[in-house]
Amino acid sequence: MGTRSAESWFRLSLKASIYNELDACGIAEFQAVKLLLNELLDDGIDVSQSNRAMVSLNREIAPGNTDEVDLYDWENVDIGLGLGKDALGQNAIFEEVILIVIRNASGGGLLEVLSSIPSEDIEWCPHLTQSAGNALKTGGILCLYQPAADGLDVEDGVSHRLRVSAVDDFVYWDIFVLGRHDDEESSSSS
Repeated sequence: MGTRSAESWFRLSLKASIYNELDACGIAEFQAVKLLLNELLDDGIDVSQSNRAMVSLNREIAPGNTDEVDLYDWENVDIGLGLGKDALGQNAIFEEVILIVIRNASGGGLLEVLSSIPSEDIEWCPHLTQSAGNALKTGGILCLYQPAADGLDVEDGVSHRLRVSAVDDFVYWDIFVLGRHDDEESSSSS
């Protein structure tokens, strides 16, 4: 068996052009371009490092139903190589999340995040609900990024379950996670 390693880039930039067409003077233009973050995450379990990645795309939820992901061992997720396996076919074990992106990719419904709380829920994840007015509409994205040495904690049997639900219509959603398999340097192994 080999040693698994990872290298990841996380880039976040914004670009906007604002125009004001003036009657007598032409067009006034303002361009705002800002690179907010451009960070390489090396292989490892320390600050600005990651050694696990998992992505699951086009997860379908019927209106009024939920979908639950175990962020610790992905036990109910099969991306093609078996339940709980990553894209290399190895066990997807996460003890810390560095980056999580949840996207309402398509469908006509709203995507609620933790509108109903499962046992052993991820405590650090924001609750996005229709009643609060912040559920994700189609194209909406929730992104959390914590590259510190102590990332967002995932603990099996304590804080590891993420539940999303569809409101009003079908939702097809995506989840992408970068993380660490271990949160203690002395016990690190691939």
